[in-house]
Amino acid sequence: MRILSLILAGGKGERFWPLSRKNKPKQLLDLFTGKPLILEAYERAKLFGEVYIITTQELQKQIKQIIKDAKFIIEPFGKNTAPAIYYSIKNLKIKDE
Repeated sequence: MRILSLILAGGKGERFWPLSRKNKPKQLLDLFTGKPLILEAYERAKLFGEVYIITTQELQKQIKQIIKDAKFIIEPFGKNTAPAIYYSIKNLKIKDE
């Protein structure tokens, strides 16, 4: 059985203001452990199998600097959580066939 984890890493940097900003949303912040939140999530998910990060083209570049071996699904445009999950599942299903 193939186990995949999906990390949603989009956003506009509005919900965790004033710490997060558009160019540095909350997933890129180091809040607790000396590591960015995205790296903490990735390391936990990696214990269970493959990990994909769904994000925007702009954030992919920043995340790639943090997680060198990350696999990405790039959203054509942000439409919130449910559409991002649907787009990811559809994209991964095509890759898996």
